Amino acid sequence: MAAARTNNTVDTWLRVGRRKVHGARAGLVVGLAVLAGCAGNLAQLEPAVAPGGTPGIVATALSLTGVAYRYGGDSPEEGFDCSGFVRYVYARHGIVLPRDTASMAAALPQVPLAVRLPGDLLFFHTAAGRHVGIYMGQDKFVHAPSVRTGAVRVSDVRAGYWWRRLAGIRRPVVPLWSSAYRARLRRVEGPTPSTDR
Repeated sequence: MAAARTNNTVDTWLRVGRRKVHGARAGLVVGLAVLAGCAGNLAQLEPAVAPGGTPGIVATALSLTGVAYRYGGDSPEEGFDCSGFVRYVYARHGIVLPRDTASMAAALPQVPLAVRLPGDLLFFHTAAGRHVGIYMGQDKFVHAPSVRTGAVRVSDVRAGYWWRRLAGIRRPVVPLWSSAYRARLRRVEGPTPSTDR
């Protein structure tokens, strides 16, 4: 990838085969390239979940604001910890994610900050360990922060505390039914978790 500065803006482009891809389309190609990994041939990608999983991911996450925090919790009835919350939201849309934050980070492809989309997962390093939330756009994310803060809430990723601790962004845009994804998930977590919760 290369960038050229023109009139105080940065024109980012990629060369895909013999074609240059400019601007926003470059961001899409970057996302697809991340999914392709080392395979190198974008044309051979299997169908994948749309960015952000489905249009309802953020709405589902926001509908759970106010649900109590509970370590190890993974339902509105018992409360949520951060990974239980994220997993629950995606499961409501038929997307199975690993149960804990470290496994999610290991199983999902990373994306650059500049091409983040609503529904992406934001990972943080905090004093208590790892933390994950769902990006909702406009630099906001929804998450189950801690016992101290008490409940699922919306926070600003650019606020000093969270911005300093941002460790990476992962996107649940993977061919979840592919044998490669299932094998990767088994390596990280063991048997594929059920979706019957």
